[in-house]
Amino acid sequence: MDKSILPSNAPVQMTTSRRERVDQERIHLLYKQSPMGLTASTVIAAITIFLLRHTISPALLTGWFIAIMAVSALRLLLILRFPRPSPTLAQSRAWSRCNDMTLLLSGCLWGAASWLLFPLESEVHQFFLVVALCGMVAGAAMAFAVMIRAFVCFSVPAIVPLIIRLVTIPDEVHFSMGFIAVLFWLLSYLIAANYRRARMNLLSLKEDLADRVAERTLNLEKLNVRLRAENRHRKRMEEILRQERDRLETITSSLGAGIAVISKEYNVQWANKVLQSIFGQVEGRSYFDTIYHGMEKEQCNAVKVLEGRVEKAVREQEIRDAQGQPAWFQIISTPLRDGSGRISAALELVLPITELRKAQEEKQRIAIQLGEVRKLEAIATLAGGMAHKFNNALAVIMGNTELIGFEYGPTGKIDTYLKPIVSSATQMSQLTDQLLAYAKGGKYKARATDMTAFIEETMALLKHTLPMEIEVAITIDKPLPFVKMDVTQMQMALSAIVSNAIEALPKGGHIHVHCRKQTLEEMDHNLFGEAKSGDYVTLKVVDNGVGMDENTLQRIFEPFFSTKFMGRGLGMAAVYGIVQNHGGHVAISSQVNRGTQVTIYLPASPEAGPVAAKPKIQRPAGHYRVLLIEDEDLVRQVNHTILTRLGYTVIAAATGKEAIQKIRDPKCLFDVILLDIKLPDMDGLTIYPIARTHRPEAKVIVCSGYALDGPTQALMDVGADGFIQKPFSVERLAEKLNEALSAAN
Repeated sequence: MDKSILPSNAPVQMTTSRRERVDQERIHLLYKQSPMGLTASTVIAAITIFLLRHTISPALLTGWFIAIMAVSALRLLLILRFPRPSPTLAQSRAWSRCNDMTLLLSGCLWGAASWLLFPLESEVHQFFLVVALCGMVAGAAMAFAVMIRAFVCFSVPAIVPLIIRLVTIPDEVHFSMGFIAVLFWLLSYLIAANYRRARMNLLSLKEDLADRVAERTLNLEKLNVRLRAENRHRKRMEEILRQERDRLETITSSLGAGIAVISKEYNVQWANKVLQSIFGQVEGRSYFDTIYHGMEKEQCNAVKVLEGRVEKAVREQEIRDAQGQPAWFQIISTPLRDGSGRISAALELVLPITELRKAQEEKQRIAIQLGEVRKLEAIATLAGGMAHKFNNALAVIMGNTELIGFEYGPTGKIDTYLKPIVSSATQMSQLTDQLLAYAKGGKYKARATDMTAFIEETMALLKHTLPMEIEVAITIDKPLPFVKMDVTQMQMALSAIVSNAIEALPKGGHIHVHCRKQTLEEMDHNLFGEAKSGDYVTLKVVDNGVGMDENTLQRIFEPFFSTKFMGRGLGMAAVYGIVQNHGGHVAISSQVNRGTQVTIYLPASPEAGPVAAKPKIQRPAGHYRVLLIEDEDLVRQVNHTILTRLGYTVIAAATGKEAIQKIRDPKCLFDVILLDIKLPDMDGLTIYPIARTHRPEAKVIVCSGYALDGPTQALMDVGADGFIQKPFSVERLAEKLNEALSAAN
């Protein structure tokens, strides 16, 4: 059984709050009936005085009438003092108690009338008095039954004295009248009780409906604002369709959803103005020739509903409106039934959802982009870790190679074997530079650079890699602003782009390198991603090669992805990391068999920077001691040897705990700390403040296979004296040590 439908005689269980609301409603109904009861009491009292004026003493009549009028005035005052705008429950109950007291006083006065005004000499007047009192009781049963207490307060003191008066007169007629008065009161009480019970059921059902409506409203408010409005329109339409057509037309004329009633012959019986504004005049016309022109019959919701296959059909469909423009709609169809329960028509609600569909598609596109960014970030983290391991291994190879050269001198036979080792190590170092560049790191030494000179020098270096059948054109729009960048990294980026262009031209073709100044505005952000507004230098490389399809273009920045063979695809990933590290942006467009265009946007710099001099090996001017903190055994050994050959006294520590013990030991003397950022038991961020506390005079040079960012940059920000990245040459290490010691002196 549906719990939302209660029979009129069903027992009602109410919570305290609901009982209070019902009580307040009952008191309000009693208040509405009070003027009628007061008027009846006053009129009957006046008639009684008029009819008994010759049979009862005038003084007695006047006193009784004055008392009745005084109580009536009190009741009138109580009615006027009722807090009508928004009474609280306490105010309503206080009024009800006062009203019961005035009804009790009124009942007592009418009961007193059955003794004081009872005409013994006139049976006609006696009958009138009995009828008047019984009529008052009957009226009270209807007027005050909603509060049975109010009925009792008036009827009992009014009828009981009359009954006693009648049964005490020693004759059968008066006794019978008294007995009838008893039965009349009992009947009135039963009528009042039944009326009260019916009222209570109605009030309870009303409160139950209010609670259910409140609960439904609360659930609907949790939904999306737009969907909530559309559902509210739909529910309103379903309810209004049960009512008259004119009311339906009036209410639906201002709705934003189209509504139509489809007959069993698939004609549009009725459509609201919204639907007609979308599809034109459709009433009286075929369902398939107007709203769903060109659609197959089996695809229409109304067909499924009218054939009784489903009770509710929901479908999203792209339909052309009256102007022939495509638009998306959500169509909800339900059956309309006649009195016997048979399907007589279909009700269709047509909700425009074009904007919602566009928003959903945009959300999906953003989610895909976010997934790609997260994938690139994860790969970048892996690339950084791999580069760190490579750099540690290369530090051992290159360090020992240089030591061999120092040990045996420049002999031709040794150089024959050392040069391939150095060359291979250098190539591996460049590979790790690319990995760290992709991980937004690398040996980052930014300085303001002349872009014209940069492009000319870089392209001159790349000329020997160009096949004879490929033509290269360089266009530079002068003057160009300076760009703050690491020349080595940007040369790697440009070299990778040109190499990809060469591979895209297996049969020859053209490569055009174009550089110019460009200003990006806020409106360009959708085209250039996260690039900020301002002046940029754009470096564009265009080829007319084989191009790329959409799938290849989406994966172009993945490390090791290539359309040729595994392991050759690191170039564009490095380009992405290098350009992002310089605060720039990379844009790529390509078409199959039409060529590819790669555009780099680099923020312009207002000034030029000095050219760095090539470092040379410089031995210390005095006797200095170095605390070497390195966890890799081979790296620690080779660095120990290099430092010794440079003339330093070396104190080595393999762990953070061992390093802290030496720092805190006053007998352990050193001037420079060569601090590895990553150790097995702790990192450099933990060791650095201890070193500054116990050895404030010692210089700290941070050494790491990672780039100058993250923890390394944090140490530089708090006062570290220098940074050197693995693998480093003997010249580079000597330069860093001399810089730190020169600053100390």
